[in-house]
Amino acid sequence: MSKFDAVVIGSGTGGLSAALSLATAGKKILLLEQHNVPGGCATSFVRGRFEFDASLHEFCSLGYPGNWAMTGKLLMEKYKLNIDWCLVPDLYRCIGTTRSGKHFDLRFPCGILSFFERALYNECALSCLVWVEALLPVALVGVSGKGLFIMR
Repeated sequence: MSKFDAVVIGSGTGGLSAALSLATAGKKILLLEQHNVPGGCATSFVRGRFEFDASLHEFCSLGYPGNWAMTGKLLMEKYKLNIDWCLVPDLYRCIGTTRSGKHFDLRFPCGILSFFERALYNECALSCLVWVEALLPVALVGVSGKGLFIMR
């Protein structure tokens, strides 16, 4: 007779999700990981004096207690996890140089409207529009003194 109902190999986001789902269903799980920390690509590593993010570290649109979005409902309500989430006010960063040679280092919040609201109030932000259009599932139609026009 086996000691475990399932063996999950790898503790990346997929392995952790699978193990959590099975454990919530009452199964005995053995979760194996070759690295010294769980998380898979959702970890970081250090080379010299630099730390590199390997992949995802944030959940966008998680929601808030009492008003969870889809991911929040799954993790907090269905799986009953007890997690103190850390709000990340600035999720995106754009570093570059404008056509006129001015250097900029801009930080933008999560959420399309919040992102563009902050972009409108920064003189260098419009230099990021090529980067912005590649990142977000919207097309910027135009910016005027009267506001921002976005087409989905």
